Amino acid sequence: MKQYSAKLVVLLVSAICIFSYSKAAISSETFGESLLNAVIKEVAKEIVGDTDKKDPTPPPTPVAAPVVKAKVPPPAPVYHRPRKAKQLWEQYKDWHAYVETFMSGGGDWVTNCSIRTGGDGGDSIRTGLTWGEPLSSVTYSEATARGYATRLQGKQEVTWAVRRGSKISRYKGETHAGHDDSGIPFATNTVTRNYLDDDNKVLRLFRDFAKGREVVIVDDYSGGDLYVGSLSGFSAAYRRMSVWCGFSPYPVLR
Repeated sequence: MKQYSAKLVVLLVSAICIFSYSKAAISSETFGESLLNAVIKEVAKEIVGDTDKKDPTPPPTPVAAPVVKAKVPPPAPVYHRPRKAKQLWEQYKDWHAYVETFMSGGGDWVTNCSIRTGGDGGDSIRTGLTWGEPLSSVTYSEATARGYATRLQGKQEVTWAVRRGSKISRYKGETHAGHDDSGIPFATNTVTRNYLDDDNKVLRLFRDFAKGREVVIVDDYSGGDLYVGSLSGFSAAYRRMSVWCGFSPYPVLR
């Protein structure tokens, strides 16, 4: 507005000067008024023209897209086969992890790893492997004593029921019962991976263990519970076993 006022003042002053000169020189009031009106029109055009010339809106400043770093999978762990004798035992809540390394009769180092819950005179669930071999089974063992009959008999069928919140996953194992060479009775039920097809039920069972709350061994004949095992601490014990025996825990602990 300041620049418009300056222009208007200049033009009006010029018009007044011309008008005054025109009256003195030409003595024509009509001519002076016409000239003044013409100048005013020009001033109006000037103002309107300047008003219409709007400054173009500057383009918005481009906003750089956020840099999204691609997720890089963690590097595969490097495992080294133990080269000295050792025995380690660690507890993770209701699960225990155990490792033993020794020299075999053939002069080779052997490392065995296992994890379990229960035991110490009671029923237990256990899985284990030797360094370099895959996990292929998990076993429920009934606590036994000389002179007492086991609850599991012959080829008795049982179901492993893993509780994950409101969901229950069920698996079938195979029962073995009898007496060892010392005459002490034994009874086990084992879920084993079937190598004849692609159904790795042991892997699926361990995944349910990692996310579950408890596992119940159910007698299919009576419907009663043979054993209830806590899964608290399973994932930590499984991870420790994977470090000790050189395998990746991620297929189970996804």
